[in-house]
Formats: sequence, C-alpha cells, structure tokens
Amino acid sequence: MLIGFGISVMLLVLYVCAVVTVVRSPTSPPNEAVETALSSVGGLVAALVAAVLAITPPAGNPARVLHSLAGGLAGSQPGWLFTALVGAYVVVWSVSGLSLWLAWMRLERGQAPDALKSAAKAWLGLAVAAGFSYFGLEPPM
Repeated sequence: MLIGFGISVMLLVLYVCAVVTVVRSPTSPPNEAVETALSSVGGLVAALVAAVLAITPPAGNPARVLHSLAGGLAGSQPGWLFTALVGAYVVVWSVSGLSLWLAWMRLERGQAPDALKSAAKAWLGLAVAAGFSYFGLEPPM
C-alpha cells in the first residue's frame, strides 16, 4: 500500500508542476514534457480520483473505501492522517484542474495552445463524471 500511495503522490506532484507551468504562461505552448504530464499523467491522476469516487457511496468517505481496499479490517475506521491525505489528494486534483480550466476560459478565442485546451476539457469531463459517480446521479432517460 505504501508503494502505491507513493507512486500516486508522485504522479500528482508531476501533474501539479505541469499545471503550474501552463497556468503561469497560458498563451505560450508548453514543451513536450509538460504536454505529456498534462495528458498522460493528468489522465492517470484523474482516473484514480474518478475510480475512488465511483466506488464510494453517495456522501460517503473515500478514505474509508480505500482503507478497506488496502486490507483494513472490516468495520474499522481509517486514521485521521489517512483521511486527510485522501481528502488533500482530491482537493489538490480539483484545484489544479479548475485552475487549468479558468486559465483557458480567461483567454481570447484562438490564444490558448492545444495542450491547455485539451487538458482543461479533459479535466472538466472527468470532474463531471466523478461527480456523477460519487453523488449517484444518473442522466434522465
């Protein structure tokens, strides 16, 4: 569990660094490494968040779900540190993606590089999917 947690935190840090790079100069195209981090690493981080929220009952605690998946005793509660770390992970992903989306929205049409547009749209789509999954929402038929 510790190795998986370390890898997921490393991926989140890479994603945040790429987001900060793009948001600081949103009109200039990022280099290939930043583009890769935005698309590939951003997708992995978002998939982790969306998957955990998808298996968490509405208004439930994602840390409790992860705790039981990681081999915690049935019915036992995750510690406050574990809960705080899971919450921080979701919040950092949310704030990073929202900052991408806001940077893209502030620009005039045609000014945003493709990497910024793609990353902002991907984050928004995954955030909506994660929200629908977490809150148990279903589209009307």
